[in-house]
Amino acid sequence: MKTNDSIYPRRLPGVRFNLSDDVFFIIRKKIMTREIRPGDRMNIDSLSRDLNVSQTPIREALARLEETGLVIKEPLKGFRASQLLNQKEAQDLFTFRSVLEPYAAKIAAEYSTKEQIEQMYKEIDFAKEIQNFSGIEAFEKLAEHDETIHTQIFEAAGNVLLAKAYKTSHCFLHLYRLHFYRLHFVRDVPVDFEETMTEHTAIISALEMGDSHEAFSAMAQHIDNARNRFQYPAI
Repeated sequence: MKTNDSIYPRRLPGVRFNLSDDVFFIIRKKIMTREIRPGDRMNIDSLSRDLNVSQTPIREALARLEETGLVIKEPLKGFRASQLLNQKEAQDLFTFRSVLEPYAAKIAAEYSTKEQIEQMYKEIDFAKEIQNFSGIEAFEKLAEHDETIHTQIFEAAGNVLLAKAYKTSHCFLHLYRLHFYRLHFVRDVPVDFEETMTEHTAIISALEMGDSHEAFSAMAQHIDNARNRFQYPAI
């Protein structure tokens, strides 16, 4: 079983992974890259044989994916991959994030620790490698960085329910765009590296200063800018 090149299996320093984590990332990669297509049935026995693991980590991974919304469990039928968002649903998710995430940043500014801030800055430094990639690969790596930073902010806020709500919205938005790019063989994939990194750094700086008002404003601006940069192609 291989975990390299998954979305998003990067192992940051100090973060431990186990078999269940590996299986989770691999199945999520299969969904995000359309190896498992929207609406496809997901057979536990087949996945177990394919990944050469027992059914237990498969079931654990599918249960976690169900929490994100990427997988749906149907009574007496088992699991299947969720359908894609439509254009309005993608836009609605940004509206949802514009309410959720500035509040999370505000709380994180009040409660984040020095160690948590340091980890965020390490992630900013780590993500500079994105400039060495292009096309869909660069987009996937930027999506990975985006998820990592925003997850760190929610963890600093200390609200599990907020973090769970974010993970659902993030996965669906990036799946929506990746599906379009791959479906239409788009080579010139827009990668908003400089803008995203600048905005993330501004948010972390506000957290470091403990300025809840500035953290709220910086995150609100980031979500608004991301909404404006986001494409809503018809799929």
